[in-house]
Formats: sequence, C-alpha cells, structure tokens
Amino acid sequence: MPTWSVHDCHTCNREGQWAKAAVANNVYGICVDQSESLNANKEVDGPFGKVLVSKIRWAKAKGISVGDTLYMGDTVQKKVFKGIVTSRFGPFCPLNSLEQSFFCMTGLKTDEKLATTVELVYKIEWEEVDDLTDVWCNRLGTSRNVTVSPFVE
Repeated sequence: MPTWSVHDCHTCNREGQWAKAAVANNVYGICVDQSESLNANKEVDGPFGKVLVSKIRWAKAKGISVGDTLYMGDTVQKKVFKGIVTSRFGPFCPLNSLEQSFFCMTGLKTDEKLATTVELVYKIEWEEVDDLTDVWCNRLGTSRNVTVSPFVE
C-alpha cells in the first residue's frame, strides 16, 4: 500500500485548525477546487453528480485509497501523526453535504468559500508517532505548499 505525506495547510490555517480537526474527527480533507484557468480543470463524477476540479490537485489526491498510510506534520503542536485510510467520500461540494465536509469541521467555513470548494474526505485512524523535528519536516515536505505528495522513506 502506498504511503503519502499530507499537509496541515499551516499557510492558510495559522492556528492549526486543519490538523486539529483531522485528528479530533479521524478524517482528512483535500480541496481539489477548480483552477481559475478553465483549461486546467476537468469534470469528474462525485456522489452528488459531476464536479469541476483542478487537474493538478485531482491528479495528486485521487491516488489515495483505503489501506494507504498518511503522515501529517502538525506545525502548530509540533507533532507527527500517522494514519491509515479506512474510507473515502467525494469528490463533492460541501454545500451538498455539510455533515461530511472536512472544511466545515475546521471551523473555517464561509458560504462564499463553501460555494466554490470541492473536497475529497478520508476517514483516518490517526496516531501520534513523534515530535515534529527538522528531519521530519524534510521527509514530509512541510515547507512545500503541496497538499499531497509521496512520503519519503
């Protein structure tokens, strides 16, 4: 099974809401919102019909499957979490399913943002595995502004 590094989105969530919501709710969400450039998007089937997603974001996130391992560095709490994917829901627009929306769980929702967001949401069994050190940051790619990437062993 593949192993992935997922971001705590600390550049947008400086108080650590993304990682806190992920661990507290045993989930992880990836926004695959459409790009501003129409040529950079594609239509995919979701549980509530077709949605328009960014080709690049979709290509990176769609490979995560049940049984895969995720590592997430929480840059606010300075902790590393390891999780096993137990299910996936999406892609979907949160306005169609607020109770399934990871974005809503973060507390960062606004109607304007929810109207343009498309999410993939994964159920995860998280466990804390270590303190977030410089070595972990390099392995996880914490400084990169990429939500999903292959984990560097």
